Order: sequence, then structure tokens, then C-alpha cells
Amino acid sequence: MRIPRITIDMLVAVVAVARKATLEEAAKEIGLLTPSAVYKRLQAANSLFGAPLFSNTENGMVLTEAGKMFHTDALRTLEQALLTEDRVAALLYLETGLSLAKIMTCRRINHLDIMPDLAF
Repeated sequence: MRIPRITIDMLVAVVAVARKATLEEAAKEIGLLTPSAVYKRLQAANSLFGAPLFSNTENGMVLTEAGKMFHTDALRTLEQALLTEDRVAALLYLETGLSLAKIMTCRRINHLDIMPDLAF
């Protein structure tokens, strides 16, 4: 089995920068304390592929052709990851009666509320 070298952190950083066009705004959106934390994630992705995923313009950061391809797949991958979390949480709710909030407090999660609570 091949193990992906792309991390969720890379995916989230690329999507946030593509949406916000600046490291500062992307950091705010994903709850990171500094723009340099976002930059490090972008650099890791750039290093992985040996090419930049963004170019700097006077209007902010813009996806390169490689970045556009990465971004498209990143959106799908993040959607699928969130769907998986939702489906497993819903199953556990049905089996145990635990709400998503109770399930998530049992896990170590980041401080973002990127996954809305399921309503049953």
C-alpha cells in the first residue's frame, strides 16, 4: 500500500490561501496563530512536488497550474474526510446515543470548529 505524503494540514493550507489570497487571512481562517505556520505548510507542499503551488502577485497569492490541480483535489479530499467523520459520528450516535460533541471531546481535535454538530 502506498502511503500519501500529502497531509491534511497541507490540503487545508492550500485551500485557505486560495480562498483568501494572503497568508495572514488564511491563518485567521484556519485558526493558526501566525502566517508563518501557513507558509511552512505551503513550503512542505511545494517541496513535495518540487514546484510552487502559488505565485505572488500584487493582488495576493494566486494558484499556479500545478496549484490549481492540487486545489481541485484538495477540496474533494477534504470534503471526503469531513463526510467520513460525519458518517462515523452518525453511526456512533445511532449505536450509543452519544452526540457528536461528546464523541469529539473523547478525541484529540484541533481548536477549530470546522465540523458542524450533527442535528438529530
